[in-house]
This record gives sequence, structure tokens and C-alpha cells, in this order.
Amino acid sequence: FEKTMNSGSKYETVDTEWMSGTFSYKDEVEQAYHVLDMETFEDKSVPADVVGEIGDWLTEGQGVDFEIYKGIVIKVQMQGDIIMEIAEIKQAKENNKDVTVVLSNGITKQAPPYIKVGDKVEIDKKNFEIKGRI
Repeated sequence: FEKTMNSGSKYETVDTEWMSGTFSYKDEVEQAYHVLDMETFEDKSVPADVVGEIGDWLTEGQGVDFEIYKGIVIKVQMQGDIIMEIAEIKQAKENNKDVTVVLSNGITKQAPPYIKVGDKVEIDKKNFEIKGRI
């Protein structure tokens, strides 16, 4: 989407508020994620399309920051690092450079050959690739 702005035009600023909370659970029926606001202890339902890809990486109790506009959550960000455990090694490539692994959240990724079941790995928040073993 591209929009050209006229020089000298004035636009209304949008006031949003950032809050901190804890991810509670995903409601499969509503296709929404539930976040507990740590200030008010109010449960906020956030549509899956607002949460986006990070929904696959949220775990119960995970700290999140969320942006609110007119009482509606419009953006969610994870606090801290994404740490996952290797649940299964599916396949080792013949070149001995990479292995296919299944993470504790069920997602399959490529990993270095030294990774073993039970290892914990850090996931890059930008591209959701394995950064390394921790």
C-alpha cells in the first residue's frame, strides 16, 4: 500500500497506549489470544490476525507488551527472548550441515547438526529462525 502525502498537509495524531501483560491462552473457537493486563488484571481478547506470526511462539505465562487504541489491542510484542526445546530430530541431511528438528511448539525448523533432543534454542524474533543453542 502506497500513499503520497501533500507537502504542508496536517494530519491528526493518533494517541495509543502501551501496556504490559501475560499471555494466558488461545481460544481456538474465537480465533483469539487472551492476555492478562498486569495493571488491571483484566482479560483482553486479541484477534489472531492482530497477534500475527508471534502467536505460534507464545507460551503460557509469556510476558507481552500490547498497544491499545480506543480500548482495542492493535499490536502485540513479546518480552524477552523466545526459548524453545528441541522435541524431535526428524531428519539429518546427507551433507551433515543441517538437521530438521521439531520444536516444543510443534514447528519444524532447520538446525545445526550438533543440536540434540532436549536442547534449548533461542529463536530470532524477526524471522523466527533458530539463532543458536543456549
